[in-house]
Amino acid sequence: MRYIFHYYPGKIVYLRPQNILKVKRLNSIHFTALMVVIISGLSLVAIRLLFHIQPVVNPMISYTADIIAIVASIGSILGGNALAKEAMGDLNYKTDITIKMKIFQVAFIKKMILIGLGGVLCAVAYFLTGKNTALMLLGMLVIYMLVSRPAKFRVSETINVAEEDLPE
Repeated sequence: MRYIFHYYPGKIVYLRPQNILKVKRLNSIHFTALMVVIISGLSLVAIRLLFHIQPVVNPMISYTADIIAIVASIGSILGGNALAKEAMGDLNYKTDITIKMKIFQVAFIKKMILIGLGGVLCAVAYFLTGKNTALMLLGMLVIYMLVSRPAKFRVSETINVAEEDLPE
């Protein structure tokens, strides 16, 4: 059996091949919500453009859907940030890096899921009304998700650990 090892200051960690897949899965899990929003949004837009579907909607429903899309997009960003800060509230009291990383990952996933739900509501509002306002809000949420993707220096600042001590 082939072992791959990583050297962290003060210790060598051996990873078996079956554990390497788990590490790769953990590195890519925070993109799951983003991929779901992007793929579903693009497929729905492609279907609508392909079949030239123009919904006929009551103006009252149209205005209501726009208001819901605006509130959902702004609320999902604010709520996601608040939920992430609340989930990382006891982060300063932990000393182990792996526990800090798990807390950070859970908080980040909760944040992305909430923003993704706002994006889904914007996509539904777009398909109900046919207005581009909801589509622009969906694009704003996708761009926000891409920008808020954690870089190594952001993670080290958030969990108060030196960059060298973070696992790959």
